[in-house]
Amino acid sequence: MNKFGIFAILAVAALGTVQALPEDIEALNHGTHFEHFTAWLLEHKPHYRNNVEKVADRFKIFAKNLDKIREINAQNKSYYLGLTGLTDLTQEEYKQFYLNKELKSAKQTSTLPFTHANVEAVDKIDWRDKGAVTPVKNQGMCGSCWAFSSTGSMEGINFINSGKLISLSEEQLVNCDKTDHGCGGGLMDNAFKYVINNGGIDTEADFPYHAFSLWRTCPADKEGNHAVTITDYTDVPTKNKDALLQALSAQPVSIAIEADHFVFQNYRGGIITEDTCGDTLDHGVLAVGFDTTADTPYWIVKNSWGASWGESGYVRLAINVTDTSGQCGLLEHPVYPVINKN
Repeated sequence: MNKFGIFAILAVAALGTVQALPEDIEALNHGTHFEHFTAWLLEHKPHYRNNVEKVADRFKIFAKNLDKIREINAQNKSYYLGLTGLTDLTQEEYKQFYLNKELKSAKQTSTLPFTHANVEAVDKIDWRDKGAVTPVKNQGMCGSCWAFSSTGSMEGINFINSGKLISLSEEQLVNCDKTDHGCGGGLMDNAFKYVINNGGIDTEADFPYHAFSLWRTCPADKEGNHAVTITDYTDVPTKNKDALLQALSAQPVSIAIEADHFVFQNYRGGIITEDTCGDTLDHGVLAVGFDTTADTPYWIVKNSWGASWGESGYVRLAINVTDTSGQCGLLEHPVYPVINKN
């Protein structure tokens, strides 16, 4: 066999090991940076078009990030990256505008013992399929992830208890919970304490989200509208995978992760399994399920960066990792609200 034939066989064999990427992700390998930027601009940031300096500045960052996305996708990982609404941000901007430094100091504060200790964990569950999860929301350029994580778990337990899925007000938590810091960050434990002390929380429809509230105004009529109430909250035992499986078998759970890395910023699909993150918590999200029967078992996590990020707004994180803190630290600080049925 000649050298050409040998090389051809090796090339085919190599191609056989490459992960098949979705069509829109594969398309990123073709076309110019400017072509991709123009299409991205129309979808994500149309308001940039009237600002020539802004467009030029963002294009430089976008092009650099696109090169890195292509480089990582060529490595045939268990996940893939693509264009998101955050692809025009530097790492510093991304951390400043979207993440939550308050979570780094998160401590377990619940006095209520773990209420799901006797629950038999199922093999897999997806609370979206059961109707307990509202559509993906978007926090915008505001470090209010803690509020979205909190409303998500309250929406879930309220549905489980009442059969009614009610979208709750992140704006109320951002504006009225004075223990936390609005767009400057906060803790899910504090949000639950606020709702308990306030006697409830308003609906999204009545007190809608505005992404950034400079004055954090808290209208008394909105704060006094108690669409959903909770009676307590409890922390899942830290660094305990089995306990989180038990809790998630019973209800959606608020969790905190470390998200300050390029992969998370530009994640579009697959299972994040590698050591791309640590356990320095900086982002509040919502665990809505898991699958321990998959070839690579994973947690299902709802984010708050809109449906164009990730898998329609969700990310899958590996369950079986060597780090006792879990993938991206998700086992460090899980917490969920409680509604007594009495």
